Amino acid sequence: MRFSPKSLPYRAGGNVFKRSRIIYRQGCTFPPNCVICSRDWPSTIVPWFKKHKTKRTLLANDTSPNGVYSGLRQQALTRRSSEIGIVPASDTEAWGVLMEWEYKGINLTLLTLADGTTSLYISNGGGVIGGQSHETVRRASAALLAEVNSQLAHLRKCETFPPPEVDHTIFYVLTDAGMLCGGGLSDDLGYNRHVLSAAFHAGHELLTQLRLVSEAAT
Repeated sequence: MRFSPKSLPYRAGGNVFKRSRIIYRQGCTFPPNCVICSRDWPSTIVPWFKKHKTKRTLLANDTSPNGVYSGLRQQALTRRSSEIGIVPASDTEAWGVLMEWEYKGINLTLLTLADGTTSLYISNGGGVIGGQSHETVRRASAALLAEVNSQLAHLRKCETFPPPEVDHTIFYVLTDAGMLCGGGLSDDLGYNRHVLSAAFHAGHELLTQLRLVSEAAT
C-alpha cells in the first residue's frame, strides 16, 4: 500500500497543478523581469526574484518557460542568509529548507525560510508564492524549520544538489556552515519508517496550508 495523504498534490486530484495560482506566464522572461500573474501575490515578498551571478543549470525535466523553475531552484540553493536579511542564531542553525519530490516526470520544490517566505515551484511552469502573508502558512513554516533543526544530526553535508529520484523525497537544508541534505523513499517517510518522517509530515502540512490559502484566493 502506497503512502497517499490528502496533502499530496498528486493524490488530491492534482490540486496544485489545476487550482493553485500559476505564477509564470507563457513568454515571460527570467526574474527579475518575471511576470506575476496575480496582484494578490506581490513580487516584493519574494527575495529570490533578484539577479544572481551563478549560472543556471537547466534540469532535464524542466519544461517551464525559459527554464524559470531551474533558475528559481538554483537561486534558492545558493543564496546566503546575509543576502536576504536573515540572521540565524548560529552558523549551524537551519534557516531555510527545500523539500523536493518527483511525480510522473514533474519535479516539485517546496521552499520555506526563517522569515516566513514560503513558495512552491513546479518544473512544468506552475507554482505558488506569497504564502507567508497568511498566519497558517507562517506557523506551518516555523514548525517545519523547528523539526528540521531537531534532526540536523541525521543530515549530511552536500556540495551538489541533484533532483530527487523517482519515488523519493529529499531535503536540502540551508545553514551558514554549508548545505545539508537527507531523504529517502517517500513511502518510508510517509509511513514513519524513516528518521526524517516527522520532517516529511511537517513539510506536507506546510504544503497543505499553502494549497488552502491559494485555493481560497481563487
